[in-house]
Amino acid sequence: ALFTYGFLPVLRNTIEGFNTIPEEIKESARAMGMNSLQIISKVELPLALPAILAGIRISLILNISVATIGATVGFSGFGTLIVNGIRSDDTIMILKGAIPVSLLALAIESLFINLTAILVTRGIMVIIYNALKFFNTWKPPVRSTFMDKIITNLNSLLPGKPLFCPFAFK
Repeated sequence: ALFTYGFLPVLRNTIEGFNTIPEEIKESARAMGMNSLQIISKVELPLALPAILAGIRISLILNISVATIGATVGFSGFGTLIVNGIRSDDTIMILKGAIPVSLLALAIESLFINLTAILVTRGIMVIIYNALKFFNTWKPPVRSTFMDKIITNLNSLLPGKPLFCPFAFK
């Protein structure tokens, strides 16, 4: 049941990740002589990877939280402590079940943030930066705090040299 419940966010984010890839990028890959398998594996999948990982992250956190409800139908686990604590009006028992579940969800969240930073390559970050820059070009060419935050966030995710940003506002 948890697999079925957690499958929808993964499926939805995977479809959305592939649908948001601009047609020009796919056309460029075809023009370079790539076949369908190469386009999917070398172009589309790396660009859709952040959305796919976000779907997996959401699914895991949902499953962790929903698994505690299983105690109401007889399954054991931290949910048992929470349900028994609610029944007996024992706050300490509720916390004994809720705190580990919360810490597990936070650990999974942290793991996937770091995994995304490792797996999403520098080139994809530059593509994301350029897309954000493109959507921000309607502003006058003055120092943009929005773009400064984007550049700072991207540079904090990428070890080594900071991004080369020739279009950064000065």
